[in-house]
Amino acid sequence: MIANRFILLLMMLTLAPYAFAADSLFVATFQFFHLIIALVVGALLALLLMQLITYGKRRQIRQTKHLATTQTFARDAVTNLPVMQRGLTVLKNVIKEKGANNIAVIVFKPVNFDQVNDVLGHQNSDLILLQFAYKMQQGLQDKALLINLGNDQNEQIKLCRLQGLEFAVLVDKSAFQHPEKIVLEDLCQTLINIVPKAISVKSCSLNFELMLGICSGNSQHHASSMMTDACDALSLAERTGETFRYYETGHAIHSKRQLALMEKLRQCHQRGELTSLIQPQVSFIQDKIIGFEMKLDWRKHVDEKLSQAEFEQLASYSNVLYPLTKMLFSDAFEILALTKANGITATVSVNLSSGALLETELADFIALQAEQNDIPLNQLIVELHEKVLLSNAYRARMMIDQLKALGANISVDEFSGSYEALKYLRRASVYQVKIDCSHIDDIAGYRVDKTIVNALINLIRKMDISVVGKGIDKLSLKENFVAIGGDTAQGNIIHPGLQKEQIIDWCVSWQNKAKQLG
Repeated sequence: MIANRFILLLMMLTLAPYAFAADSLFVATFQFFHLIIALVVGALLALLLMQLITYGKRRQIRQTKHLATTQTFARDAVTNLPVMQRGLTVLKNVIKEKGANNIAVIVFKPVNFDQVNDVLGHQNSDLILLQFAYKMQQGLQDKALLINLGNDQNEQIKLCRLQGLEFAVLVDKSAFQHPEKIVLEDLCQTLINIVPKAISVKSCSLNFELMLGICSGNSQHHASSMMTDACDALSLAERTGETFRYYETGHAIHSKRQLALMEKLRQCHQRGELTSLIQPQVSFIQDKIIGFEMKLDWRKHVDEKLSQAEFEQLASYSNVLYPLTKMLFSDAFEILALTKANGITATVSVNLSSGALLETELADFIALQAEQNDIPLNQLIVELHEKVLLSNAYRARMMIDQLKALGANISVDEFSGSYEALKYLRRASVYQVKIDCSHIDDIAGYRVDKTIVNALINLIRKMDISVVGKGIDKLSLKENFVAIGGDTAQGNIIHPGLQKEQIIDWCVSWQNKAKQLG
């Protein structure tokens, strides 16, 4: 409309002078050409104006679309939550504003969800996942420490979906009023408590539990690396059976040192160099052999500076942890058969790592070994670290229940005497408790340890549970252990570790020595 009026005004202004011009041929010709030029120029100006108007409208439309895209960010089709890219975009902006040191990322996933796909199929499992996401969002939307992933304050969305079953929340550490570790672990517990206890669809009910990975940002982090590190921490939690795990730089999965050690582990396993080491357990009061503990003889082949936990982690990454665990159980039943054939009654214990505990076929393998060697399973003791027993990992609890159902006895290793641990002993059928006695020496600083160990021994015995002192490596420790009420023990003072072929000779030697002293 504006363009048409402009063209009409231009023509009127151009033609007006000619109404009063002289009626001569020259003037008429000149006026004619002038008119043609004026019309062409007017048309070109009108066309240019139309193009400018059209460009302006198109630009406005593009801006509107971009604004709409920004405001209505991509959402996951199943859960209706923001997708990972939205989480990364917000994380990147917050890092620019506050710095990576003031941000943490918690990645979590529901445990035992895969069975829903197997039983109900993906369509029904998507319905359950939608319910899970909705309840989590409802429970988190008022949490002030979590960064909003919505468009504005009117749309509070505090989590996004990553890949598969993984979800993430972003934490503003600058708002912490208490120590970082306490607040982050409290947030993890909040997430765990929000999880719906049961969701049902088509007569199938599922109890959810969470595993979580935490990455606390530092100056070296950017958005992608922080999210990746939190996912790595979650993977570590899954491997170890822990409820949550912090990402630590020293635990980087693909460091050069770890890769070298992993390769060395694989080679040692292939050559059969990682063998069983058997440590006897005896009663000091009765001078009697009580049992044996199976250990993996790895320190002379791999860096001795590694802790047991670090070794198990590397063995898990190298895919040799479970084969080595099976080897220990096979050797355990071989020893039980050997001692039985020689008239020696004893138990054999195997320390089961948290990673191996998650192997679904382990219980069947143990049952098969017992059957093949004709050994009652109550002679097998499965040792589990206290931390594993007290974790809420669903698969770990399932395996423990399976082992108990088979008849195997459960021992708690590295018992701390905490309130939660004592509660577990009271409600669970624990056969044995192992206490670290390496610090009950006469040195002044260790006198408190002696008092604590004495109290634990008396308390556990009142619960009708046997106690084994570990780490008895010298005579003074043995004397102190017996003095505070201890009896059954293991350690270097008894024997640092036997090979399978040495077991019977050592047993005969110990029994002969006990008879002579008796």
